[in-house]
Amino acid sequence: GADLGLDPPRSWLPVGYAVAGAYASLIAYGLAVLVIERLTGADLGVLKKGNGIPDSPANTSVVWFVLGVSVMALAPLSEEVFFRGFLFRAVHGRMGLAAGLALSALAFAAFHLNFGVMLPFFAIGLIFAWAYHASGSLWTPIAAHAIFNTVSFVVTLAGVGS
Repeated sequence: GADLGLDPPRSWLPVGYAVAGAYASLIAYGLAVLVIERLTGADLGVLKKGNGIPDSPANTSVVWFVLGVSVMALAPLSEEVFFRGFLFRAVHGRMGLAAGLALSALAFAAFHLNFGVMLPFFAIGLIFAWAYHASGSLWTPIAAHAIFNTVSFVVTLAGVGS
């Protein structure tokens, strides 16, 4: 457990900071895109796409259940183990904290394969890596990521903003 950082965190406070920071980065990104569109008249629609949830999956309880479990539990656990538990730790150990933060965040953003969320997901990757580093526990970014995804999934499912 300790090698991967699976001991309980010294404090759960970084979870709250990480969730707040993740949503703040999305809001800041959305506002920046909106301001650029207003000032230039450009249509930056490609930069606004991207929650990763299909527009019209088969409308069955089973599909939504599997999608929900994947988004709210499996993705946070597997992504944090890989991007923070392995990649961040490896790069941090060899190249230092800044490189660990930046490269793990870049890989996290690129992994999501959506140009529309690259910048905010890079910021979220930085925030989750910082949360891991600050708390000393992988459970911190796992919890933050799960909360972030759960709120985003529920809001999307409820159709808020559509």
